[in-house]
Amino acid sequence: MREGKAPGFGRPFGRRSFLKGSAVAAAAVGAGSFSVGCAPKQGKGSSDEPQAQSVEEAVYPGICRGGCGGGCQMNVHVREGKIVKTSRREQSHADSTRLCNRGLTHALRVYDENRLKHPMKRVGERGEGKWEQISWDEAVTTITDKWKEVAEKHGPGANAFLKGSGNITPDAHHGLLLRSLMGATLLDPAQDRALYVAGPAAAGYSKYFCGSALEDVYNTKNLLIWGINPTESLSTIAHYILRAQQEHGTKLIVIDPTFTITASKADMFVPIHPGTDGALAFGMMSVLVSENLVDEAFLASDTVAPLLVKDEDGTYLRLSDLGKAEAGTKEDLFAVAAPDGSFGSVAEIAAPLIRGSFDVEGIAVTTSYDLLLERVAEWTPESASEVCDVPVETIKELAHIMVDGPSAVAPGLGLDHYTNGVATYASIFAMTMMAGQVGKPGTGFKGGSLLKALLVGCRTLLLIPRMLPKAICSILPLF
Repeated sequence: MREGKAPGFGRPFGRRSFLKGSAVAAAAVGAGSFSVGCAPKQGKGSSDEPQAQSVEEAVYPGICRGGCGGGCQMNVHVREGKIVKTSRREQSHADSTRLCNRGLTHALRVYDENRLKHPMKRVGERGEGKWEQISWDEAVTTITDKWKEVAEKHGPGANAFLKGSGNITPDAHHGLLLRSLMGATLLDPAQDRALYVAGPAAAGYSKYFCGSALEDVYNTKNLLIWGINPTESLSTIAHYILRAQQEHGTKLIVIDPTFTITASKADMFVPIHPGTDGALAFGMMSVLVSENLVDEAFLASDTVAPLLVKDEDGTYLRLSDLGKAEAGTKEDLFAVAAPDGSFGSVAEIAAPLIRGSFDVEGIAVTTSYDLLLERVAEWTPESASEVCDVPVETIKELAHIMVDGPSAVAPGLGLDHYTNGVATYASIFAMTMMAGQVGKPGTGFKGGSLLKALLVGCRTLLLIPRMLPKAICSILPLF
């Protein structure tokens, strides 16, 4: 790496000087130093040398804005009005006291010569590249006046906020609050959103997952790291994963087309053809079914497996369809079938059937689980292997690993970049539920700042066969 001047520091900066500086910074942090330039003890012949003056250093609390969404707390060290470094901020839990290289290099980004440091206003024609610096007051007034003008002419919804990966840090919520108060429109880009479409639908509630702390991975026996490389993209997550492996015996299985750094640390690496992860998940489900490894009790009690789906339109049968409740009310619950052949709400029947087709007062219905099994039947381990290029024996081994829990899956955004992304995630979630690896310590879904949880205590988990269309069978082989 060539040596260059570090913006804001006025000295050569390169890989070697960075490593030296990191060592010095680490020593300073370890010593708890809050001042620099202290005069050394005078030796013989040094009486005429000028003594260095102590420079006061202030330390402020800050949040990392490295873009991973972790939002780690950190100390911001300031001397003479300049940020000189960042350091880890002590937390109540030792595992939460951390800061990766993204956080440690904030000072360099703040003073980077390419960073916009002041409000700038275009003075020439668009594309000319002519700008002038203006004050913050003028910038805020210019923007808010334009917002008001647009809202008065076209309504508040004509103003729009664009939220992307650059503002997924904790302070992004302030912008969303402002948008809400203004009644403006939120432009939510389609990229990297398949996980956030399939995930909440599988969990049965809000846009983002929630649940227990990351430390629960220490209770995990087997962790399938699927479509994510946390050692590079989410080092804060990698910290927990590697500790789980090294100190708690968690077995790491990496499923990825590329031999990543994470894969190099894994106990088992499963290379897969890009875009065919859904086929692998279905192959694993097929093994669970054929070898009677499905946790049917869990499916009956904690998922929509027993819910009855109307053959006519593919929607769930509700009490309002049977004249037992008013549509749209909270009493209009889903209907399920009891072992004695009767039908009632999910609140009335404690142990509903998860298999079967029925005629309920002239309405043809099938259980949600049976509809899923129709999809699973299309994918044997052999047919899945042909598509995803994972050996049949490996597919079977992965299925057995899942039921030998507590097991968990860490899905990342690597599976998000294909047209079958939503169905792929739904397939992985369905497979995890069929294995009964949700809702207990050490199980569930882990990985990613918005998918850190394992959903302990969640009672409404969805298999949703409608999210697994037959189109997946034609899409997967195309990659």
